[in-house]
Amino acid sequence: MNKLLKDSKRIVVKIGTSSLIHENGSVNLESIDQLAFSLSALQKKGKELILVTSGAIGVGLDKLNLQERPGSIPEQQAIAALGQATLMSMYAHRFSTYNQETAQVLLTRDIVDFPVSRENVTNTIEQLIKMDIIPIINENDTVAVEEMDHKTKFGDNDKLSAIVTSLINADLLIMLSDVDGFYSVNPLTNPEAKLYSRISKIDSKLMEQAGEAGSRFGTGGMTSKLKAASVVLENDKAMVLANGRDPKIILDILAGKKIGTLFYKGTLHPGPEEYIEGLGKRAQKAARELSLLDSDRKNHLLERMADALEITAPQILEENKKDLARARENQVSENMQDRLLLSEERIKDMAEGIRKVAALDDPIGSVDKMWRNADNLLIGKQRVPLGVIGIIYESRPNVTTDAASLCFKTGNAVILRGGKEAFYTNKMLVDILQTVLTVEGCSPYAIQFVEDTSHDVAEAMMKANDYLDLLIPRGGEGLIKRVKNTARVPVIETGTGNNHVYIDKDAQLDMAIKIVLNAKAQRPSVCNSIETVLVHEDIAEKILPLLEAELVNKKVEIRADERAMTYLTTAIPAVDKDWSTEYLDYILAVKIVDSIEDAIAHISKYNTKHSDAIVTDDYFASQKFLEEVDAAAVYTNASTRFTDGFVFGFGAEIGISTQKIHARGPMGLDELTSTKYVIYGNGQVRE
Repeated sequence: MNKLLKDSKRIVVKIGTSSLIHENGSVNLESIDQLAFSLSALQKKGKELILVTSGAIGVGLDKLNLQERPGSIPEQQAIAALGQATLMSMYAHRFSTYNQETAQVLLTRDIVDFPVSRENVTNTIEQLIKMDIIPIINENDTVAVEEMDHKTKFGDNDKLSAIVTSLINADLLIMLSDVDGFYSVNPLTNPEAKLYSRISKIDSKLMEQAGEAGSRFGTGGMTSKLKAASVVLENDKAMVLANGRDPKIILDILAGKKIGTLFYKGTLHPGPEEYIEGLGKRAQKAARELSLLDSDRKNHLLERMADALEITAPQILEENKKDLARARENQVSENMQDRLLLSEERIKDMAEGIRKVAALDDPIGSVDKMWRNADNLLIGKQRVPLGVIGIIYESRPNVTTDAASLCFKTGNAVILRGGKEAFYTNKMLVDILQTVLTVEGCSPYAIQFVEDTSHDVAEAMMKANDYLDLLIPRGGEGLIKRVKNTARVPVIETGTGNNHVYIDKDAQLDMAIKIVLNAKAQRPSVCNSIETVLVHEDIAEKILPLLEAELVNKKVEIRADERAMTYLTTAIPAVDKDWSTEYLDYILAVKIVDSIEDAIAHISKYNTKHSDAIVTDDYFASQKFLEEVDAAAVYTNASTRFTDGFVFGFGAEIGISTQKIHARGPMGLDELTSTKYVIYGNGQVRE
């Protein structure tokens, strides 16, 4: 529905008399202004608008201060003629306020029925559209009367709008009336009335539910609207019936919001919001079921998932080949291809990660602390699931199984939105995990995969605060920034890794070189690798030539500051951007500093608060570094590559948080829980 409405280009809007005339019979000028504003705004966005309007007799009655429609046809014709001129004058004035031209087109049924006149009116409307003029169409009530010999009357403007929709091949008819849509019974008299969100076929039962027509100022009723909808459906078009008390509702309808009743018999492709809504509703239901599973049951299911990964390794590798082939076609770097690459060994590691999660203590239900207060209430703080967690991530397929297992263990349903780079692999992995859940009699919707990798769907996921309790982005700086700036869902920021190693003046040379090589060259494409080495000036002359030889052997490009360049033979001059760049590649920035204070100042300016390390034999220098460097993980005499949930003993990790609220560093099971207070009493009441 969302996509159908958003993609509609040519739209007929029909506004009923009840939307233009107040109950007391006066003209609703505010409604006319809102209508003019909405249609003008849409026209400027490239939509093609045609307005079919009722209200001529209602406006004429107001002009003459009459409260009731006269009985004779000549009197009604005269009032319609006066009202039509006045109504068009009002439209022209209000539309001109928004720099939009309009034109009047009066029709009778015979004009549409005869081929030549039908072609003429079609050509006129098409030309007006080309000229960026909004045609305003009404039935010519001065001649369209039933007593005439030839067929001139459409019957009502509801049907007229449906015929116009077909005549000019419009994509959509929006019919504004005094009702919110089509109900099972009259909502004014029956509180149990059900609003139909979609109708694809109109049968006799629906016609019986329609009731009688008409307000005292107009001729249309629910029956006429169903007849109009029948014309629309017969011509394979779409129609939305909605309440026109605020014509700005048109903007919401075309934004894809679920409003009123949609009449459409074709296949509906959900828009981004509807797609995510469907995933979210299923996840919420699954989360409720999952929260009731005990630890043994969850661990059993995790063990089966691990077994299934190993059994289906050949199928996983086949899908992974598709992702790698596409990566090569798109000339993705070898380092990024390495992030994508799976092997039997890596699949075994993924399975082992799930088993380690199964072996960990389940935090759900555990009580962090318990105490009695002054009222003799026994109060406990208990661990509970967060609910539904959304994860948006890039490239690495192991994130799929890590995230799924950690969320499942903690009783959270998870919606996974991986990058298009690993689409086939990720989809296969989730299919396997869902199959295990289905076979074991558990809801497969506890683990779901977003198959639409478009930015629109990702944005809808970021805004799905009605369905997601937490959103975790994992990826590059661009992704993290976009999620932070867009999301309405609470976000845990898993930051980029512009990480540093500082080689102090009291460092062991061999140890320092070993740590730098491991932190840079083992897997440069991961977030816990380093991007900058800072070297104390007292040790630079000794270590830099040795370090350069080893880095060159690993094919690492060195970008050095002016002082470091004097000790290096292959380096290129660094620029300011190099100090703040996460390369994720065989590139390393090198800078000489005067002191540990200078090193800490540089890190404070450029790090992303992920992982930083010092190499030194000076205890006091190491303590100063540990205390003053602001990062999720700070090391003394060790590689930053250890910042990993698996290595820390968490079994796996959902990400490495670089923020300070709720979670920081590698996030394991505890970080995916919340708390609630459970209170035991024996009849206490507060005085």
